Amino acid sequence: MNTGWGEKRGGSAFLLADAKHTFSDVAVSISVLVGFFFIRLGYPVADAVVGFVIALLIGRMGVGVVKDAMGVLIDTPPPDIDYERFSVIIQNTPGVVGYHDLRCRGKPGEIFCDFHIIVDAGITVREGHEIADQVRDRLIAEYAGVTDVLIHTDPDDGSCIPTDLPPHRRPGGGQG
Repeated sequence: MNTGWGEKRGGSAFLLADAKHTFSDVAVSISVLVGFFFIRLGYPVADAVVGFVIALLIGRMGVGVVKDAMGVLIDTPPPDIDYERFSVIIQNTPGVVGYHDLRCRGKPGEIFCDFHIIVDAGITVREGHEIADQVRDRLIAEYAGVTDVLIHTDPDDGSCIPTDLPPHRRPGGGQG
């Protein structure tokens, strides 16, 4: 069910679920009044019909709420994530040799990312941390909707295979 304003404004899943619950309460109240009206007119079967309609309505709302919440609960990536754009931003940050294990989750307008960057093994921990901060700041500034980025820094000591790199940037020039 499209609740309208909440989805357009990026409302939380909890607020949308509450809006659906409120809508179902209103619909049930109206259905009960309609049922009373038909019973007063001499159609006692209306009580069973209205009860069945109410059960269908509540069941449909429940399925919708569960369906909407599942994406959040199982950390699915938001629709329309441009991983190529992420790659360009990450790889064009000075000091980044490569990256791997990129994972995004959330919803449009509230994207959370985590991944590993590979940096020169000869730099200090502070320098590696500063590079990671630059990557994080660039992603938040240049990719609309990214709100949090967690980066693990790996040294380029030959033990990390940067699987997310395009073939021309992989160790050995992409052969194999």
